[in-house]
Amino acid sequence: MRTLLILSMMSMGLSMGCTLGLQSNGDKGGDPSDTVEGACEDDLDRFENYVWDTVLAQDCILCHAEGGAASGSSMVFRREDQDGWRKHNLEQTRAAALKQTEGASTLLMKPTNQHIQGHGGGEVLSEGDPKYAALEAFVERVSGTAEDCDPKDETFADCVDDVAGVRRLRRLTHEEYAATVEDLVGVSVPEAEDFATDDVVHGFSNNAEVLDVSNLLADQYRLAAESVAAQVDLDDVVECNARDIGYGNCAYQFIRDFGLKAYRRPLEMREIDTYHRLWEMVAEDDGFDEGVRWVITAMLQAPGFLYRSELGTGSGGTFTLNDYEIAAELSYLIWGSMPDRELFDLAAAGALQDPAVRAEQVERMLEATRTAGRYNQFIDEWLGLDALMFVTRDDALTRGIREDMIGETERLAEQTLRNGGDFTDLLLSETTYMTDALAAFYGLPPGSGPADQQGFRAVSLADGPYRGLLTQGSITATYANPEETSPIHRGLMVRARLLCNELPEPPANIDTSPPDVDPDLTTRERFAQHTEDPACRDCHEKIDGIGFSFEHFDSIGRWREMDGVHPVDDSGEIIGSESTDAVFEGVEELAEILADSDEVRDCYNEMWLTHTLGTDEKQEVQCLTGWMQTASEPTLQGRIKALVTATTFTTREGEADELSAPLGDADQALPGVDEDEDISFEDPNWEIERDTVSSWNSGYCRDIYVRNISDVAVSWFVDEQIEGTISSHWTAEVNGDRGMVRFTGMSWNATLEPGDETKFGYCANR
Repeated sequence: MRTLLILSMMSMGLSMGCTLGLQSNGDKGGDPSDTVEGACEDDLDRFENYVWDTVLAQDCILCHAEGGAASGSSMVFRREDQDGWRKHNLEQTRAAALKQTEGASTLLMKPTNQHIQGHGGGEVLSEGDPKYAALEAFVERVSGTAEDCDPKDETFADCVDDVAGVRRLRRLTHEEYAATVEDLVGVSVPEAEDFATDDVVHGFSNNAEVLDVSNLLADQYRLAAESVAAQVDLDDVVECNARDIGYGNCAYQFIRDFGLKAYRRPLEMREIDTYHRLWEMVAEDDGFDEGVRWVITAMLQAPGFLYRSELGTGSGGTFTLNDYEIAAELSYLIWGSMPDRELFDLAAAGALQDPAVRAEQVERMLEATRTAGRYNQFIDEWLGLDALMFVTRDDALTRGIREDMIGETERLAEQTLRNGGDFTDLLLSETTYMTDALAAFYGLPPGSGPADQQGFRAVSLADGPYRGLLTQGSITATYANPEETSPIHRGLMVRARLLCNELPEPPANIDTSPPDVDPDLTTRERFAQHTEDPACRDCHEKIDGIGFSFEHFDSIGRWREMDGVHPVDDSGEIIGSESTDAVFEGVEELAEILADSDEVRDCYNEMWLTHTLGTDEKQEVQCLTGWMQTASEPTLQGRIKALVTATTFTTREGEADELSAPLGDADQALPGVDEDEDISFEDPNWEIERDTVSSWNSGYCRDIYVRNISDVAVSWFVDEQIEGTISSHWTAEVNGDRGMVRFTGMSWNATLEPGDETKFGYCANR
């Protein structure tokens, strides 16, 4: 019965997306009336007739679709049988059209194979081709230079003011779930580490489009919720005194107050009533506390808890997030968890619509210890550091050393964020943070100053071969082969995660295994076959030249002078980038080049925004990427402040007929329960028998017998609904004299052994 009620409540919440008129994850289908901000009014029809049908559907979609050879590129189309294909494909094409490479549109440079990075499909079009002319006309239209529609100033500032995000119900990631539960009820959730694995998109596990609830995950949520509810200290979460105000009234108040925090918004009255019915059903048999635990169990499985809303309130297709949604957006951006009391108070006051207030909150929130955890989640996924715990390496790379390597990188990131540094400081820092064991592993002297709780302390790198992020073992040991270095893995990491150059997968018929170890050859000589083989040359020229610069670091991340019997050659080269081509010696020079590159800064912004927004929507991300370069302070903190004060942070786009987000009244009056209708609770460990020994018009007296029917000693209590006012009582302590009154034992009869019985009584005036 209880399970059915909980499932009914969950179904009520899950239907919210349909009630609001939303389609899957904000996808709005292929309605011809759809338009894209900044394009001419009829661009969808024009796009389909003159660009899609004549060019892209014929020459591009075979590779540029899910599962195609270019599915890892920045332009991936939906097929015509997929929802919202027209608008999605227009946005993808528009983003490529607006992206510039050496002053020309990427949409024109790629298919003609004139792009500096080449084109995986070779030359598809030539400049004299009518299909090229169709693409050229499209570029002119969306860039505002065409003569047949009103030109639009496409500055980055306008981009941010005009482009709204997609309305979403964003499911909590497993890390966010665990952090939120712990902040909500003070109970850790180790079960979250074993939750069903989420899909990873572009290296990140928080993409809102793929975070669903499978049958397996729903069952795991249920088990975790039951475990958490059983451990909760109810004195910490129930703020009312049930004996003073009545058990039903206290249950209503608890549901309202706890629900506000769990749902991160005020509950609607219908939601409060539903939870109160659940509490009442359980409490009638098992008591007040057990009823509360079942309410907690239900709420921790409800969509209102599992999903955070980015739906907003509005009309005409433009929606502004309400203050509670903004509070949650801020807290999950910076903390990866629920809002605290101050954010809730500001939301209740309607203050978070003010960008200045949001900026003040960012400064306050960044000072909190838990800020580091959220940023480190980005660092770990951006650089793929979790893989270090699973790769096969030399026995010297123990589990403890691997954990310390990741801890070193996370602490460098944390200190850079706290101290007002930029991501370039991550690349060039001459200070790091190590345990003494990790320093010894690297062959460095131990650090100085006090250690943190895990034993990490500051280590100066000024006089050694290590410097900055790229020389840390979390990078060099992760991106290697089991017993040797790997220019491919290391070069590809830099190419993909620091330059944002997504290279295609190697052809299926190519042997991708590393060359055999030959003690007479250097690593560079063994890998030379990649640039000699025409089938491999194009990609490996872009990868290996970067990877060779890491050769001073062996497969477990330690510095070496010799490559077998040969001195290490760590000369390197970047080729085929947009603006960062260079030759250099070693990782230190590579890091200096990357730190000075606008292309790399743009890539970092794109990676951070993709993770922060939980989306790979190219128009939204790329718009903000370019704007971030000029609008934000050149620091990690500056990016956060710029984002939260932008119009796009609080604005979402949807269909004109979609409903606004649900939002209850934080100050709503609760219904209240009449004292003479309240519930009395008795523990199943003892048996109660009541005997009215006398009764008259204005009063009565009653004896009550309590017998221990369990097999253990119990401390008993009896909740008694008093008709009138108690005038006298005996052999029991009493709390109150009217309404619901609790009787407990005296010092000599408070505890009953198995089978023992005691008697108490009272008289009352009617």
